[in-house]
Amino acid sequence: MMQGTLRIEHFSMGPHGAAVEGVFTGELFDGAGAHIGRGSRRQSATVHLTGPTPAPSPRSHERSSTTSAIIEPVTVDLMGFEVSIPPITIPARCAMGRCSHQDNPEIEER
Repeated sequence: MMQGTLRIEHFSMGPHGAAVEGVFTGELFDGAGAHIGRGSRRQSATVHLTGPTPAPSPRSHERSSTTSAIIEPVTVDLMGFEVSIPPITIPARCAMGRCSHQDNPEIEER
C-alpha cells in the first residue's frame, strides 16, 4: 500500500492531449501495515480536462473554463516496487499550477 502525494510541476498541451509532470512521493507499507520506506519519482501522466463546453456564439469570444482535471491511472516505480496509482480528480486550475492543497479544501492528500 502507498500513501502519498503528487507535486505537479508542469502542465502541457500537445498533439496527443494534456499531461502533467511532477513528483510522486509515497510512504510504502506491507500487507500488515508495517512501514517499508519512503520513495519519490519524477514522472509524467496523461490528463483529461472535463467541464462545461463553450456555447457557439458569433458575438461572444468568451470561453467557459474547464472545472476538473482527471489524472489518468499511472504506474510509478518507488523503491523498486511498481505502485499503481488510481485516477486522481482535481480542479483544473490546480493541474495548471494555480493553487495547492494548502489553499484549496477540495483537494485531499491520499
